[in-house]
Amino acid sequence: MLQVVAQRDPAQARTLVKQFAKNTRVQGELSKAIGDLDLAGIAYENILANQPNDIDALTALGGIRFEQRQYETAQKIYSQILMQNPDDEIAKMAIADLYGILDQPLAALAQMEQLQNQQNREGVTDKELSRKMQQIKEDFLLRRGFQPFWEDANRRVRN
Repeated sequence: MLQVVAQRDPAQARTLVKQFAKNTRVQGELSKAIGDLDLAGIAYENILANQPNDIDALTALGGIRFEQRQYETAQKIYSQILMQNPDDEIAKMAIADLYGILDQPLAALAQMEQLQNQQNREGVTDKELSRKMQQIKEDFLLRRGFQPFWEDANRRVRN
């Protein structure tokens, strides 16, 4: 609901942020919804100062740091989430994405494989995860100088 208000009337959302100053969770959600990532980050940091193990606040702060391109900080936050909840799929996927951004394709692939194995045990199939894994594998091979046979220039000449 907060995101709807922020999308429909950003000025009203800013007013609500001030009104909900004492409710830091609402303030964080509204601030993020209107794109004020700095204020949203402060709100979630305030929550974590009082409740350092609040998974929802950690997840939100990790997402904010990710959006702010503070990748190392986001990675630390998501690692902290996984220490508290080793099966958290959102944190696992975020870390895999961060590995990709930080140019660590093998670590990203390993993280995604762990997540895929977890999902397989639960009977879940995630096509987007499979697509990301395939993309990482292809990119890695291309970086290493591998050229798929269907892109081989000599093969095209012969046909």
